[in-house]
Amino acid sequence: MAKKENGFKLSRINKKIVLALLFLFFFNIFFAVFSFSFLQDFWFFASKSIAYILSDLLFFEGAILFAVGAFVASGLSIFKIEKASSLYASPEGHAEYLRESRKKQFKFGTVLIAIGAILIGSSIAIGTLLI
Repeated sequence: MAKKENGFKLSRINKKIVLALLFLFFFNIFFAVFSFSFLQDFWFFASKSIAYILSDLLFFEGAILFAVGAFVASGLSIFKIEKASSLYASPEGHAEYLRESRKKQFKFGTVLIAIGAILIGSSIAIGTLLI
């Protein structure tokens, strides 16, 4: 009889979200620590601590990803020039192609929204706990 595993498994999309978040966190920490003196020359980051700069960077990135994800998930970016070969397809096949394309676009948009929301939430957590 096969042994059943009850371990915690992440789906493929969740693995991508976790990897993207880890990359963004480590990149922001690296950027905030090693460019601290350079960032303090700008008026927005003047006389702020590293934790405050890290919180601001996470918030900016999260807001941008959230807005881009909302734009992609809304379907406004679906308008594109079709290839000539797809224009001769039957209407049923083309409608199915558009439906599948829209479904993939919605999933990608919600992933971007989730990453943006997590970055904004972590920015608020860092701002509340460390500042």
